[in-house]
Amino acid sequence: MTRNRAFYAALALFSLALAFYDASKSTYALLYSIMLLPLASLALSWVALRKLEIVQAVDKDFMLKGEEAKFRVRVKGTGFLYSPGLTLIFPKTSFGLSTSAKSSSFSIFGAEEKEIVFAITCKYRGLYDIGVEAVQASDFLGLFNLERKSKEMMRLTVYPRIAEIENLPLSLNLMSQSYSRHVIREEDYSTFSDVRQYNSADGMKRIHWKLSAKRMELMVKNYETTALNTVSIFLDQGKCGTTPMEECVTGDRMVEVAVASVFYCLKKQMPVALFSQKEGLVPASGMHDFDKIYTMLAHMPFAGESTLSKSLMSFMNDQSSPGNLAVIVSTLDDEAFEVLVSAHNFGHNVILTLISPNAPKPEIKAIFDELLRMGLACVLVEGEGLIENLF
Repeated sequence: MTRNRAFYAALALFSLALAFYDASKSTYALLYSIMLLPLASLALSWVALRKLEIVQAVDKDFMLKGEEAKFRVRVKGTGFLYSPGLTLIFPKTSFGLSTSAKSSSFSIFGAEEKEIVFAITCKYRGLYDIGVEAVQASDFLGLFNLERKSKEMMRLTVYPRIAEIENLPLSLNLMSQSYSRHVIREEDYSTFSDVRQYNSADGMKRIHWKLSAKRMELMVKNYETTALNTVSIFLDQGKCGTTPMEECVTGDRMVEVAVASVFYCLKKQMPVALFSQKEGLVPASGMHDFDKIYTMLAHMPFAGESTLSKSLMSFMNDQSSPGNLAVIVSTLDDEAFEVLVSAHNFGHNVILTLISPNAPKPEIKAIFDELLRMGLACVLVEGEGLIENLF
């Protein structure tokens, strides 16, 4: 482009000098043509660039962490204009999403169509802007650079992995009055409390055959009832790292633990309530509600100051009886320590999960160890290993 500009400037000076020394119609026509041609080139190139159709699509409707997909960009010209020197500009690769996209240059004549395909790899759960950030073009004479910004990028949601944990240290003897409408009572057929006479509503498996034979009448077993109470799950939605990479990894791990906990509870027919700063406590009474919670966790942001302690205090003030309380955090401070101890002393079965991609700071580890010593169920998750055997 520098050469084109230098050549055209020399041509313009030559035509100007020619018109000065030979003031004829032809020399002035040449001068005006050379002066107006760049404006015409700029105008036509601007129209051609604005008329380009850009269609972007991912070959998968649902993206899960760790999956790969193909991203397609189709550029189509409209009309008869020639679009030279087109360059597609892509955004910088994110920590959580890697792509093979590179700026590519090509030309389009008339209604010609070009397609560019590149691979994307979803490394971590989250929301990512992908696609063409801008289209650059040079005019027909190669004197100007034009740029057309994309009106909006494609927003790709990468969903977290669903890990099936083997156990969650819940207490089945607690009943949260706030969610008593979600209670499901099941009978533990491994333990029976007493016997009584048979009635027509009893099933055959309840009959105590040996005792019935001795008494010469049908006797049935009364089994112990297990109350399955709501498990309240809180995530610290404050900023969860000092670098973009740490924020991405930590947020992904926190959501993955939350998804695994929700899946475990609902699979065991235990209702849950997930707290969101935006929506408050969102209940889920069975597996039919899992997708709602799963989508909510996939879109959950981690930014700004933490409000976890205030949210927990507000939650406990509304409770008249203790229940299961799962808390997932990336850091601990004195305020969080006091709130968690208060919940434990009230009778809540507190399950604390501390997510730390690297070794936690000494002051955070000291608070964690003190909570563990006081009897809270505490788990430290370091690195990026599997969480199936977390508890």
